[in-house]
Amino acid sequence: MYGKRRLPLDRFPASNVREQETRVSQLNDFLGQYALEDEGGRRQDTKLTRIFTEDLSHGGRLYGEYVTRPERDRLACTIDGEPVCEIDLKASHLSILAALYRHPDRLGRDPYEDIEWVKSRQLRRAAKTLVQCSIYKPGGWLTAFPKQDDGVAFKDKYDLDGRRVGDLMPGIIEAFPFLDGSPSLTLELQFIEAEILMDVLERLCRSCIPAFPVHDSVLVRQSDEERVLKILQETLREYLGPHAPWLDVSVSGEDPRMIEPLPCPIDAEYHLDSRLEELLEVITATHSQGDDGLDAEEEDYPVLEEYDEGDF
Repeated sequence: MYGKRRLPLDRFPASNVREQETRVSQLNDFLGQYALEDEGGRRQDTKLTRIFTEDLSHGGRLYGEYVTRPERDRLACTIDGEPVCEIDLKASHLSILAALYRHPDRLGRDPYEDIEWVKSRQLRRAAKTLVQCSIYKPGGWLTAFPKQDDGVAFKDKYDLDGRRVGDLMPGIIEAFPFLDGSPSLTLELQFIEAEILMDVLERLCRSCIPAFPVHDSVLVRQSDEERVLKILQETLREYLGPHAPWLDVSVSGEDPRMIEPLPCPIDAEYHLDSRLEELLEVITATHSQGDDGLDAEEEDYPVLEEYDEGDF
């Protein structure tokens, strides 16, 4: 689909459509053998749909009814009666960008804390939002704070003490220099992330391990955690090399645990398929200095899911 209009499938190569339909169907057939039940014992609808935007190389996340449930509710679920944990990729889009640019340094355990003005949890939340908007903004440099759905001004919501977006962007660019001049790659990054997760899910299926995807995380049985971590870490290292992200393991009633990526030399080669190579060429060709950071008041940055139309 495009925007909110459903595009006919015959617009796309039939072989590509069949491939996507087959992958999602096989995943649904496997996961359908396992009961994901909420805290009250009610079985959840786990049928997955893969949603693309514009074509079959943008977007591509998996969606299901259970995905919209709050994390605390998901963590209270069971898989075939066993307690679950959720394993999340930390700052996955930043990690993929670092891999695409072959950034010379590894990102930190929590990359947003590497921004010099991030001194509190509230400022970290502000930084995460601004970085996500920078990835969407062509050129990487924001000239206005993002508008908030609740109507509260961004700088008031995060107690920015009169600072403008132009005061904050240099710290972001210093921490993540590959954002400077980058074209808008949000949907491309979402596709790459989705392809990595699809690969992980298919490997887990072959190992008879049920894993229910939640965007950039997976919900699995606690008893499978060790094996899932191994497959996730190996797959991420194959795709992203030294830029594989840290993993966050959440269990109901416990503090999250951070899991370090597998060791990998900073100059190691890693998997870049034809799509990633194409993106790398686009980035190299369009890289240029961003604007001067002089800001207006606020600007709209679209919610990504509003663009996700086109499904299997």
